[in-house]
Amino acid sequence: MKIKELMENIDNLTEEQRDHELRKLLEMCCQLTKNEIRKFTLGWNTARSYEEYKTEQNKIIVKCITLETSELGAMVREGFGLGPLDPEMEITE
Repeated sequence: MKIKELMENIDNLTEEQRDHELRKLLEMCCQLTKNEIRKFTLGWNTARSYEEYKTEQNKIIVKCITLETSELGAMVREGFGLGPLDPEMEITE
């Protein structure tokens, strides 16, 4: 699956598909994205439903990936020793 396809369909994936694709995608991301998602997860109000959590987490992931695939994101990734991330790239393991 391409990064763009995942971002467009993230809310419609099965739980298994979402987990599988996001695990692979996060391996491709810079540490800042991983930290943002971790910060969101640790700050989540667990009294709220899992569906709300997933919806809000998806929004954070899309924002982070949108940034990583931008020109600014390419410069940040370069600072981490990573190449640019393109929405047309296949998500790999």
